Amino acid sequence: MVCWRMRGSKMQFLFMYKKSLILLSVLLYALPFFYPYYVWWLVFLFPVPLFYLALHKKLTCFDGYLWGVASFALHLAGVVLGMANMAQGQLIVRMLPGIALILYEGLYGGVWFWCMGFMQQILGIKQQSIALLCVWTLGLWVYIYVIDQYCLWIFHRPEGYFLMHPLLPLVVHPHILRLLPLVGKHILTWLWCCVPASLTAVLIWKNKLSYVVFLISLIPWIASYYMPINRLVVPMWLPRIASLPSVYPKGLPDAVAQTVADDFKRIVYTNKKIDIIILPESSFYTDAVFTQVGSLKQWSPYHIGKPLHILVGSFGWCDSAYHNCMYYVADGMVQTRFAKKHTMPVTECIPNWLSMPWLHTLYFSHMPPIVASDNIRPCIQIDANVRLVPYICSELFFQEWPDDVYTDVPILSLTNDRWCGLCYVQDLLYLAARFKAIQWQRDVLYVSYTYARWCDRYGSEVAF
Repeated sequence: MVCWRMRGSKMQFLFMYKKSLILLSVLLYALPFFYPYYVWWLVFLFPVPLFYLALHKKLTCFDGYLWGVASFALHLAGVVLGMANMAQGQLIVRMLPGIALILYEGLYGGVWFWCMGFMQQILGIKQQSIALLCVWTLGLWVYIYVIDQYCLWIFHRPEGYFLMHPLLPLVVHPHILRLLPLVGKHILTWLWCCVPASLTAVLIWKNKLSYVVFLISLIPWIASYYMPINRLVVPMWLPRIASLPSVYPKGLPDAVAQTVADDFKRIVYTNKKIDIIILPESSFYTDAVFTQVGSLKQWSPYHIGKPLHILVGSFGWCDSAYHNCMYYVADGMVQTRFAKKHTMPVTECIPNWLSMPWLHTLYFSHMPPIVASDNIRPCIQIDANVRLVPYICSELFFQEWPDDVYTDVPILSLTNDRWCGLCYVQDLLYLAARFKAIQWQRDVLYVSYTYARWCDRYGSEVAF
């Protein structure tokens, strides 16, 4: 009986030891995304508890699912609350789509751990071996690749969730990412994987070789960190731009246009240099202001007192399809209309296989689903000096590479970050825009309800 109790106590200790390291890894994974400006460096450490545990104890599919669900629950907390805020009905019902998303995404962690155990078994790899550490390091790289590129395939789209990528928090010190445009995101991710792997080797074996390998793994990051910082290049026309982070409710088109015109006059009166005003995505929830004859005359030079170029995020109908749009207005007339080419699953559109009456009631009681357009992305020619290529919110974050042909023209990112359930998501969206500026080597003019920033291709920023 005493022996049985001692054995039971040992099993309970091992169980708690395993779960503690798993949850420690989850916490170290989440903190750099919640507080990137303070603990960005923790992103190099979160795999260490997993690697250390995997080299001492066999991890099961259930362990991986626990890790996956816990990590996605923390990372998607703001997204899930935002999805609930955008829905209609009782709170518990509004939370269901977000909870289902977390439970689904957690499966990838379970598959990852199962594959590692399977490879260890068929290759006959022993515990606490270099080979096993290499297998887990490769597995981590593949897991990050799948989450970044393909984890949303279930919604009939080959795309992933970039806001969990371990390189993202490093944007707070953009010079660390100098190698990104040279070697690419995937190779740089592998160089990142080598850091926690070699640190785990140091903790386990503590020999000279492990220390040498660890120091070698740090060289790309330390060298990038201490290289001279590129000078921020700010265009001469940036002082001409102002953002107007306001949402205008539905109403009589003339009355709404007059309200907006009053805000324009206030901006122009405050700063005489301003002649370009940008409103974020979803500033208007009706296109009547832009389609009804006469409403936009209140934005003309005669009423404002000077010519204005206005870029505004709104919605609009085209051939019975409801689109998320950007309008370019000058001289009181619509010059260009661009409809968003990407839609967010569930909250903007529902895949056919997931089409259920209660989901439509949750998200589309007051407005129809948004349809992705197939129009060509334009280049907005404001004058001889100012040209911008519009990307509306998720078009920037869910594309691996730009889909326009104007490689030397800055990107205008119109983003709606009002929906975010927690403020850290707003910060991550902005950091993602800076990351894209480095990765694509394109300057980005980022305008949301929280941020108005110019981001150059080196990741430097300036507010306007």
